Formats: sequence, structure tokens, C-alpha cells
Amino acid sequence: MKMNSISASRLISILAILAALGIGIGARNARASTEPAVLDAASSEFEARIEAMIHRWFAVLGDGSAEANALSSLLAEPTFELRLDGEVLRDRPGLRAWVSNLRATYPKIEYEIDPIRIDSDAEGLYHVHFEFDRRALDDAGSSHVARRKHTWIIQRAPNAAPVILEIKEQPLLFYSGTGPQVVCY
Repeated sequence: MKMNSISASRLISILAILAALGIGIGARNARASTEPAVLDAASSEFEARIEAMIHRWFAVLGDGSAEANALSSLLAEPTFELRLDGEVLRDRPGLRAWVSNLRATYPKIEYEIDPIRIDSDAEGLYHVHFEFDRRALDDAGSSHVARRKHTWIIQRAPNAAPVILEIKEQPLLFYSGTGPQVVCY
């Protein structure tokens, strides 16, 4: 009887050591389930293209000399939706007017984009979520700081570049206590 309890306790110790080392029965399956999923090359390449689109969008918005038409090539034909603070833009002339107004209001703008989350569905649509900080100076030199959230719907068509079907922008945080010269919205 004493012999069996020693053997059982030794067996438990050995199994505990093997489990700690990741060795033993089922260890290969356990390791595989804890590692991040590896995307196929086509999927990860497409997600990199989506991230490049997002950075291009904000680069154009931040560069006062860039043509607003550069954004048009990223948008679905014939229509798309850009939802901004209760306003919905559905055509390229509206987009160009919005970009012109943004640049007239804030001659200097910079964006800092947080990590981007991309989800896909079976219909070839990608739902993209991220937050960003927008820091801008107006003509009077007052700083305007905002934190916003974007949700994009991007379509993946066979043998075609990805296109934006919809962008929704939501204000998130108002930066309080940043000084009397800062306008927060």
C-alpha cells in the first residue's frame, strides 16, 4: 500500500514536470491551440493592403498640398458613404468639398492611428476598426485635439484593388485640461 502511494505521488510529480515543460501526451495539440493563427499569404497580403489604404487616406488628409481626388481612387464606384458627425457624403464632389473645408478650417493637421483590427465575412467584406488622435492648428494658431473612432467596410473583389464602401467616424474623447488655447471637441 505504501509502495502504491509513493508510485502515485512520483507519477503526479513527473506529469507536473512534463506539463510545465510542455512535453507529454497532447502537448503538441495544446501548443498549437495557444499559438496565434497563421493567416494564409493571400489573406495577410490583403490585410496589409487595407492598412496601407488607411495610412494613405490619412496621409492625404494631413498633406495640404495633396489632391483630394487621390482619395477617390480608394472608394467604391459609383457610390460610397462617409458618415461624419451626422453628415453623410455619398459622392466625390461632396468628398472634395469636405476635404477643402477641413483644410480651410485647419491648415495644419496630423493624425496618430492606433492598431487596426480587421474582421472578414464570407461575402468578401472586411470590417475595419481603429481609433486615432487628430491634432490640428487653426488659422489663429489655436490647437484642436480630438480622439475619434473609425469603422470602415471594405470590399474585396476578385482581380481588383480593395475599395471602401463605407466609413463611419465617431467622436470619442474630449481632451479636457489641455490649456486655455486648446479647443476640444
